[in-house]
Amino acid sequence: MRYYLYMLYSEKHDIIYKGVTANLDLRYTQHQQGKSRYTKHRGPWTFVFVKEFPSKSLALKEERRLKHQRRNYLEHLICSEENLLLTLK
Repeated sequence: MRYYLYMLYSEKHDIIYKGVTANLDLRYTQHQQGKSRYTKHRGPWTFVFVKEFPSKSLALKEERRLKHQRRNYLEHLICSEENLLLTLK
């Protein structure tokens, strides 16, 4: 099973949220419908970064690392070739 590390952005609150999921569509819907405690009152949300991992443990490890990074690094990553969203455009 594939897992995805993703980042969502709320323009209204200028927040980048990081998370891991096996189902991007379902997770995005949950964030938009307020079913996630942290993102509930901070949307609307837009996907800005997606990266695929072969295992949940690797995705979670990278999520933990990103949660300790500065904003400018996250913005750099969003514009990088690692971002699957850029290859889909």
